[in-house]
Amino acid sequence: MKNSESGFNRQRTLLENDSSSTENKIGDRSSTRAMVSMSPSLPADRLREDIGRLARFGANICEAHSCFIFLPFEALCALIGSVAPSIIEERKALVLLGVHSLSQDDIVTNCRLPSGFGLIGWVARHKRSAHVSPFDLDSKTLGLYASKQELKSFIATPISLPSSLAAENGVLACDSKKSYAFSRVQGKLLDDLAKEISNTIDLLIARQQSGQPLVIWNNFAAKATEIRESLGENSIELLRISVSNCGRLELALGTAEYVNVSEQLYRLTQQALPPHVPLLRLCNGDLVACLDSMMSSFYESRLRALSEHLAQGSTKINLDFSRVSPRDKRFKGLSISELVASTATAEVMIDLQEVEYGNG
Repeated sequence: MKNSESGFNRQRTLLENDSSSTENKIGDRSSTRAMVSMSPSLPADRLREDIGRLARFGANICEAHSCFIFLPFEALCALIGSVAPSIIEERKALVLLGVHSLSQDDIVTNCRLPSGFGLIGWVARHKRSAHVSPFDLDSKTLGLYASKQELKSFIATPISLPSSLAAENGVLACDSKKSYAFSRVQGKLLDDLAKEISNTIDLLIARQQSGQPLVIWNNFAAKATEIRESLGENSIELLRISVSNCGRLELALGTAEYVNVSEQLYRLTQQALPPHVPLLRLCNGDLVACLDSMMSSFYESRLRALSEHLAQGSTKINLDFSRVSPRDKRFKGLSISELVASTATAEVMIDLQEVEYGNG
């Protein structure tokens, strides 16, 4: 069977030349299982269990040497809340969440692939399937194995994810040491399995969103408290981001498109802030972040500039920012909950000042 995507040919020399230089970026080499380290919460355990079971099922239905399931790092953050920062340094990466292999000890430990890396990165970015047989690349160019494997076939299909969860897709991939190992029927079965993985993720999202606002708040408050204790009482600042013209935007764009723009703003804010910064989305759509007070002005300016890219034709998105810090005597000694509430008060006070100034 021929390579299904001619674009892969252009990558071959590049991958082979770069495989040694990118080795450190891909992951640590050891004989233990390649599973991402996740916070010990129920969603994390459920996700790990379900994805691992589906990887085993994928290997069995295709009689594959190995089956891999990757998800974007940003999707994992949204699903389970936190990933150990010592394991994942790069925000834009594909994380190996589930694997079943006959060479389990040769899988890269804590495997993560830089965005766009190799065949798997290509499938995630372009959201298209790939079937390579005969596979005549060095197996290390896949970024999956610590030692060379005599692979002869490779197949991968994208796992569809909501745009609000991640910019790129997840990837379901299988390889084999047999030539022309994967038939058209097995390819269709993998496509169906990828849809089931997508459905599993949708169900987990629905489960998180159903009756989970308090859990989300507690998670934010705990992380904000950690930052407060680490930096000091007077060194944090709560930054609130609001869309001031949300009503006009919805009328101009329609509700569906406005919801899409709101999701884009949330994702853009996530990407603009460092991974360790807790970010909370309130029921009215406002965003609140807990920052080092020395950096809040920088991130406010950065977000204001980035929001220009969300403009829809002549319709401009207007962002309002309000900041509150315990170093201000009015807010000294307040809890995280009270500080967040005060960002709304500060926002109202700014509006009142503008009205008074206009009347004067």
